[in-house]
Amino acid sequence: MSRRAAPVAWALCAMVALAAAVLLAAGPGRQLPADVFAGIGGASFLGLSLTFATVGAAVAWRVPGNRIGWIFCTIGFACGVSVLAWAYADHGLNAGSQPAPGAAMAAAFPSSPLAPLLGFALLVFPDGRLPSRRWRPVAGLLACAMALLLVSDIVRPGVLDDPFRTVTNPFGIDGMRGTAILVSDLGWLLVPPGLGLAAVSLIVRLRHAHGVVRQQLQLVLGVGALVALVVAVDMASWFVFPDGSLQIRMAVIGAGFSAFPAATGVAILRHRLYDIDVVINRTVVYAVLVMSLAGLYFVGVYVAQAALRSVSGESSTLGVTASTLLVAVMFHPLRRRIQSAVDRRFYRSRYDAGRTLEELARRLRRGVDIESLTGEVLETVHHTLHPAHVTLWLRPPDPVTNPERPPGTTEVS
Repeated sequence: MSRRAAPVAWALCAMVALAAAVLLAAGPGRQLPADVFAGIGGASFLGLSLTFATVGAAVAWRVPGNRIGWIFCTIGFACGVSVLAWAYADHGLNAGSQPAPGAAMAAAFPSSPLAPLLGFALLVFPDGRLPSRRWRPVAGLLACAMALLLVSDIVRPGVLDDPFRTVTNPFGIDGMRGTAILVSDLGWLLVPPGLGLAAVSLIVRLRHAHGVVRQQLQLVLGVGALVALVVAVDMASWFVFPDGSLQIRMAVIGAGFSAFPAATGVAILRHRLYDIDVVINRTVVYAVLVMSLAGLYFVGVYVAQAALRSVSGESSTLGVTASTLLVAVMFHPLRRRIQSAVDRRFYRSRYDAGRTLEELARRLRRGVDIESLTGEVLETVHHTLHPAHVTLWLRPPDPVTNPERPPGTTEVS
């Protein structure tokens, strides 16, 4: 597609998001138990729609040959239309005494094919092409899953899901309910392996990538892993806290998924891309640090409260205070240990270079012979940085304090 279509695609997505925002603000007129997109939940998914559309339009404009731009525009448009259809159905079926025109059809609008579309984006990242012809079956698997989910959502007869259980699917085909449910189950069964194989394609690319492409893949894989963790924890909260706020959970999902298109846009457009090693390093370190300190805090509170109850028979705020002080004291030592462990495990060359330079600094403090120290400096630079050529310039001596020492340079190739 022409790059001139990118602003048009973004404007179309923005208009859909604006219309959906107006309907979400109007609301259904009464509180419903399963309003998934009401409030902050709907706002987060509108933000997700605009993020995909904005990144897609930017990529399509700057790199017109990269299919990811148009895939993201499609995802953003489909997500926005899904929220718009939901909001219109929610308002049109519940706000007045009579259903609004087309409200039943809006309630039946399918939204499930978004997951396979995301798999397509993973499969062709970062250049918009498949890694090789061997990955075509994975693309076919995702296309099949998308088609099955789309068809099953449209043709399944009977009542719809919450909060539209008073509506019968206007597109449903009588006698096809059992078949439609089977087709839907099969489609959802194909989605996890399709997404998993698409993620594997990124890892395969990473193993053979160098330079800019490696930086791009590192960023998207790191952010993708973080998004998967956030969504998994959010989904697990349904089982641990079944009475929790649905809107907060939907907002977390929408905000979490928004990080993926943002990271992809940074990677493809190469905006501050070479900072990604620092970002990943700090993210890993502080994520592990926060989890460790949280575990230490809760264990400390539990142990202290149990000890106080066994002694005095009642709980006290002393355990909370002691645990807080313990966390404050352990913050810097634990951060240094985690930083060292991450550097040693994932950034070994940088870790070894740092150790080598520290050892050189200790030798320089002990040494007095300029010739031996010069050789050690050049050898350290050569082994840590691997330059093609090294030149060491010695400072000219002060004729007052050291008149006998000659100036000069030392070179090593």
